[in-house]
Amino acid sequence: MRSQRPETLKDLSRRVEDVAHGAALMAGVGVTVTWDHHPPSLPVRTNDALTGRWVEAQRRRGRDPLPLGVVSTTLAASTDFGNVSYRLPGMHPLIRIAPADVALHTREFAAESTSANARAAATDGAYGLAATQLDVLHDPALAAAVAEQFAAAGGAIEVPSFFD
Repeated sequence: MRSQRPETLKDLSRRVEDVAHGAALMAGVGVTVTWDHHPPSLPVRTNDALTGRWVEAQRRRGRDPLPLGVVSTTLAASTDFGNVSYRLPGMHPLIRIAPADVALHTREFAAESTSANARAAATDGAYGLAATQLDVLHDPALAAAVAEQFAAAGGAIEVPSFFD
């Protein structure tokens, strides 16, 4: 199950459990629902202050990241990093490794992933992450902006107990 917000994911999880119990009742059978002791993957909570600095670092590398709004905020993907982003400020930037007409999860994309362009993208992405972290460590105004945005978004949550 996926949802854009943890609160709606929690609600959706409960509704799916209700559906299982209802289906069992209709069929005249029993059901036992056992949730994984690791919570579902929460959506990524992106810290715009961090992302802005990453974009600046990418521009220094000659890359032109896509502006906000180009990639849908409802992109249906799961990653355990979503859970991490509710414990501490984070970002999940994307970097192009293949031409725009090459779809993800295809043989063509797999072939592109070993190209010189992909290796350069990985290097540029790593540079961006390292440069952003250095900026946070050495720019008190940025560090404050990151912390303020994280707090305003709800701060840290205990992900494992969130679904109890």
